[in-house]
Parts: sequence; C-alpha cells; structure tokens
Amino acid sequence: MKTIAFITTLILSVGLLGLVGCSKGGGVDTSKLQNAFQSASNVDKAEVEKAISAVKSGDFAGALASLQKAAASVNLTEEQ
Repeated sequence: MKTIAFITTLILSVGLLGLVGCSKGGGVDTSKLQNAFQSASNVDKAEVEKAISAVKSGDFAGALASLQKAAASVNLTEEQ
C-alpha cells in the first residue's frame, strides 16, 4: 500500500512540476484535477482545492504538499 501511495505521489509531483515548468507566462489548467475530485471525500477534496489555490497563487511548494497528502489517501480512484 505504501508503494502505491509513493508512486501516486511521484506521478502527481512530476505532473505538477511538468505543468509549472512548461507554462510560458500562462496559468496552469487545473480543470482535469478539479473534475477528477468532484466526487471525492471531503478531506481529499479539501486538500486538492488547497493545492489548486496554491498553484493559482504561485505557491508550488504548498501545492505539492497538499497533493502529497491527497495522494496518500486510501480512498482514491484510478482516475484520481
């Protein structure tokens, strides 16, 4: 189970860094992430919303921390 959480965290981290690194002055599109977590538990949804807010404000370290907390959840679906 810890391996799955680690792999999920790694994938989310690389994806976030890829989005941040590839942006050229534009914003980061968080719509897919928002859509994936619409039906998530309140705790997971809150962490993802914190991450989205952090990305939009440029706090990428905070976003990564929130995504790692969400990735550690045992309630995630395949899409999330």
